[in-house]
Amino acid sequence: MFRTEQTPRMSDKPAIRPDAAVGDALTAAARDILAEALAALDDPEKSDAVAVHDYRKAMKRWRALLRLVGPFIGTEGERLRVEARDLARELAGARDAQSALDALNDLKDPEGTLSKASRGTLRGRIGDIRQGAPR
Repeated sequence: MFRTEQTPRMSDKPAIRPDAAVGDALTAAARDILAEALAALDDPEKSDAVAVHDYRKAMKRWRALLRLVGPFIGTEGERLRVEARDLARELAGARDAQSALDALNDLKDPEGTLSKASRGTLRGRIGDIRQGAPR
Protein backbone atom coordinates (compact mmCIF):
# COMPACT_ATOMS: atom_id res chain seq x y z
CA MET A 1 0.00 0.00 0.00
CA PHE A 2 2.77 2.47 0.89
CA ARG A 3 5.97 2.75 -1.15
CA THR A 4 9.28 3.26 0.59
CA GLU A 5 12.73 3.74 -0.88
CA GLN A 6 14.54 2.26 2.12
CA THR A 7 13.10 -1.24 1.80
CA PRO A 8 13.70 -3.16 -1.41
CA ARG A 9 11.19 -5.99 -0.86
CA MET A 10 7.46 -5.51 -1.05
CA SER A 11 6.91 -7.63 2.06
CA ASP A 12 9.05 -5.22 4.13
CA LYS A 13 6.80 -2.24 3.46
CA PRO A 14 4.11 -1.19 5.92
CA ALA A 15 0.74 -2.22 4.55
CA ILE A 16 -2.73 -3.21 5.61
CA ARG A 17 -2.81 -7.00 5.66
CA PRO A 18 -5.67 -9.40 6.37
CA ASP A 19 -3.81 -11.04 9.27
CA ALA A 20 -2.85 -7.81 11.10
CA ALA A 21 -4.65 -5.06 12.97
CA VAL A 22 -5.46 -2.04 10.81
CA GLY A 23 -4.37 0.41 13.51
CA ASP A 24 -0.95 -1.21 13.75
CA ALA A 25 -0.53 -1.09 9.97
CA LEU A 26 -1.51 2.59 9.82
CA THR A 27 0.86 3.39 12.68
CA ALA A 28 3.69 1.59 10.89
CA ALA A 29 2.91 3.42 7.65
CA ALA A 30 2.88 6.78 9.44
CA ARG A 31 6.22 6.07 11.12
CA ASP A 32 7.72 4.94 7.83
CA ILE A 33 6.59 8.08 5.98
CA LEU A 34 7.87 10.43 8.69
CA ALA A 35 11.18 8.54 8.92
CA GLU A 36 11.52 8.89 5.16
CA ALA A 37 10.99 12.66 5.40
CA LEU A 38 13.58 13.00 8.15
CA ALA A 39 16.06 10.77 6.33
CA ALA A 40 15.71 12.89 3.19
CA LEU A 41 16.98 15.96 5.02
CA ASP A 42 19.63 14.15 7.06
CA ASP A 43 21.32 12.27 4.21
CA PRO A 44 24.67 14.00 3.49
CA GLU A 45 24.99 12.04 0.23
CA LYS A 46 21.96 13.76 -1.29
CA SER A 47 22.22 17.06 -3.10
CA ASP A 48 20.07 19.87 -1.74
CA ALA A 49 17.71 19.57 -4.70
CA VAL A 50 17.21 15.82 -4.21
CA ALA A 51 16.82 16.19 -0.43
CA VAL A 52 14.17 18.89 -0.84
CA HIS A 53 12.34 16.84 -3.48
CA ASP A 54 12.37 13.68 -1.35
CA TYR A 55 11.22 15.58 1.75
CA ARG A 56 8.35 17.25 -0.09
CA LYS A 57 7.37 13.89 -1.61
CA ALA A 58 7.26 12.29 1.85
CA MET A 59 5.18 15.19 3.20
CA LYS A 60 2.74 14.70 0.34
CA ARG A 61 2.38 11.02 1.32
CA TRP A 62 1.93 12.01 4.98
CA ARG A 63 -0.82 14.46 4.06
CA ALA A 64 -2.52 11.78 1.93
CA LEU A 65 -2.47 9.36 4.86
CA LEU A 66 -3.90 12.05 7.13
CA ARG A 67 -6.72 12.69 4.64
CA LEU A 68 -7.44 8.98 4.58
CA VAL A 69 -7.69 8.64 8.36
CA GLY A 70 -9.04 12.15 8.93
CA PRO A 71 -12.63 11.09 9.57
CA PHE A 72 -11.41 8.84 12.39
CA ILE A 73 -9.09 11.29 14.14
CA GLY A 74 -11.02 14.53 13.77
CA THR A 75 -9.58 18.03 14.01
CA GLU A 76 -6.14 16.80 15.08
CA GLY A 77 -5.71 15.17 11.68
CA GLU A 78 -6.60 18.39 9.90
CA ARG A 79 -4.17 20.35 12.08
CA LEU A 80 -1.37 17.87 11.31
CA ARG A 81 -2.18 17.97 7.59
CA VAL A 82 -2.05 21.77 7.47
CA GLU A 83 1.20 21.75 9.46
CA ALA A 84 2.74 19.26 7.02
CA ARG A 85 1.63 21.41 4.09
CA ASP A 86 3.23 24.47 5.64
CA LEU A 87 6.48 22.63 6.37
CA ALA A 88 6.70 21.45 2.78
CA ARG A 89 5.95 24.96 1.50
CA GLU A 90 8.87 26.35 3.50
CA LEU A 91 11.18 24.48 1.14
CA ALA A 92 9.37 25.50 -2.03
CA GLY A 93 11.70 28.49 -2.48
CA ALA A 94 14.75 26.25 -2.54
CA ARG A 95 13.06 23.98 -5.07
CA ASP A 96 11.94 26.89 -7.24
CA ALA A 97 15.39 28.49 -7.27
CA GLN A 98 17.01 25.18 -8.25
CA SER A 99 14.45 24.77 -11.03
CA ALA A 100 15.26 28.27 -12.30
CA LEU A 101 18.99 27.45 -12.34
CA ASP A 102 18.31 24.20 -14.18
CA ALA A 103 16.17 26.04 -16.73
CA LEU A 104 18.86 28.68 -17.26
CA ASN A 105 21.45 25.96 -17.80
CA ASP A 106 19.15 24.21 -20.30
CA LEU A 107 18.30 27.41 -22.16
CA LYS A 108 19.24 27.23 -25.80
CA ASP A 109 20.13 30.67 -27.10
CA PRO A 110 21.22 30.25 -30.71
CA GLU A 111 20.78 33.95 -31.44
CA GLY A 112 23.08 34.90 -28.60
CA THR A 113 20.47 37.27 -27.16
CA LEU A 114 21.84 36.70 -23.65
CA SER A 115 25.44 37.70 -23.20
CA LYS A 116 27.76 35.69 -20.97
CA ALA A 117 27.62 38.57 -18.50
CA SER A 118 23.80 38.50 -18.48
CA ARG A 119 23.77 34.75 -17.95
CA GLY A 120 26.31 35.17 -15.15
CA THR A 121 24.22 37.87 -13.52
CA LEU A 122 21.08 35.73 -13.71
CA ARG A 123 22.93 32.70 -12.36
CA GLY A 124 24.28 34.82 -9.47
CA ARG A 125 20.90 36.29 -8.57
CA ILE A 126 19.17 32.92 -8.68
CA GLY A 127 22.01 31.48 -6.59
CA ASP A 128 21.50 34.24 -4.02
CA ILE A 129 17.79 33.40 -3.85
CA ARG A 130 18.64 29.71 -3.47
CA GLN A 131 21.11 30.43 -0.67
CA GLY A 132 18.50 32.49 1.16
CA ALA A 133 15.89 29.76 0.93
CA PRO A 134 15.59 27.46 3.94
CA ARG A 135 17.07 23.97 3.69
